[in-house]
Amino acid sequence: MRLGLLTTGVVSLLLTSSASATTPRVITERDSGKTFRVAPGRERTLRLSGRYVWTEPRVTSAAVRLVQVYYFVDPGFQEWTIRARARGTARISAVGRGEARRLFRIRILVP
Repeated sequence: MRLGLLTTGVVSLLLTSSASATTPRVITERDSGKTFRVAPGRERTLRLSGRYVWTEPRVTSAAVRLVQVYYFVDPGFQEWTIRARARGTARISAVGRGEARRLFRIRILVP
């Protein structure tokens, strides 16, 4: 019995570890000013906090495409999928308005 529980626990731990290792990190407004590499055909998630009212993010290049994610229930943030389409560099920017104005700006490199 103990061996079965131990084996189940180890398998669960391995599955959890491998899933989290392959899950891409979410880009948030805290990442403003940073540069990210995204391989062609890959995706990253962009989430901007609901504490601000954000302008629609602008993309400066066709290297990436932003696709907005819609939810039936407000999750407290706005979300987009960043899809790397072609080799190049893209800048994504948005302005958040709340108690103070917040500028969000990142750079995506598609090698």
